[in-house]
Amino acid sequence: MPTAGKVVAELKFAFWEKIFSAGQDARLWIPHMRTAFPAVDPVKPIPVLRAEAYDALWHVRKLRNRIAHHEPIFTRDIAVEYARIHDIISWRSPVAAAWMDRTQGVTALIGAKPIA
Repeated sequence: MPTAGKVVAELKFAFWEKIFSAGQDARLWIPHMRTAFPAVDPVKPIPVLRAEAYDALWHVRKLRNRIAHHEPIFTRDIAVEYARIHDIISWRSPVAAAWMDRTQGVTALIGAKPIA
């Protein structure tokens, strides 16, 4: 029997993006968004937060796909991409986002990028 961890690990990235579609607001996000993501902006309405999450995940998936297919990402603003990923993580856990900031090497590489 597959375990819950195995099932979750084998879900495609697109699943996580699509679960944030507007069709899931009433059943999933309106009742559970602030529980699942305790550090989201407390004054923004849930549909706005859900739409922001969907948009962020869409961009992250596109970046991940480019990297996975060994396609160039030189024209992308990697600082913006990093901030987007950081924000998504911080919605769930500011502690995890702070850990990522301390352990990542992306920002040093961004600073070393040659100017075209």
